[in-house]
Amino acid sequence: RGEALAVVSSIASARRFQLVVEGEARHAGGTPYDMRRDALLGASEAALAIERICRTEHHIIGTVGQFEAFPGAVNIVPGETHFSLDLRGEFDGERDRVFDEISRELDGIMGRRGLRWRSREVHNAAAVMCAPLLQDVVREGIGATGAPGASDPATIFSRAGHDAMTIGAITDVGMLFLRNPDGISHHPDEAVSAADVAAGIRALAESVVLLGHERR
Repeated sequence: RGEALAVVSSIASARRFQLVVEGEARHAGGTPYDMRRDALLGASEAALAIERICRTEHHIIGTVGQFEAFPGAVNIVPGETHFSLDLRGEFDGERDRVFDEISRELDGIMGRRGLRWRSREVHNAAAVMCAPLLQDVVREGIGATGAPGASDPATIFSRAGHDAMTIGAITDVGMLFLRNPDGISHHPDEAVSAADVAAGIRALAESVVLLGHERR
């Protein structure tokens, strides 16, 4: 929408899994399709199912970032495939519900293909909500900057994790975002303009002053 700054409502919950699909490794030339239990194809279908399910959920993002087939020979039907799942959501309950749906879908895929699958959770972080008071003062702080869109800044949740998730265990947290012209993060091409940085600093300073007035 063109705003330079935005109010953060929450920091996404995240669960990460290592998944294993087990089939049967057999020679490619000697194994017709109706005799194959191809772990790579089963895992590939699972990855596409994860994308399809998560695309229908506005607040959920699922990512398969690692994928490895064994034994890894050019002329062998893969007997085992390992892959990762990073599942993020604005709310813990929605995230967990989607994982249950993914699990049911994988049960069906593997059953049709004569495969087995299992998962191991390696990370679980609960969502952290930004305090309503801090959202309000950040919104007012942004409004004082005169930056593009400052009179009606967007309120969005962060799909990325932040140190504030740890701090949130002991006190209220609040955040503001600066826009990235290309919308890319955690990448060498990530960038912000000097004008937006200046607006962000002013918004933060105004927010601190406003919070001080609220606490009196």
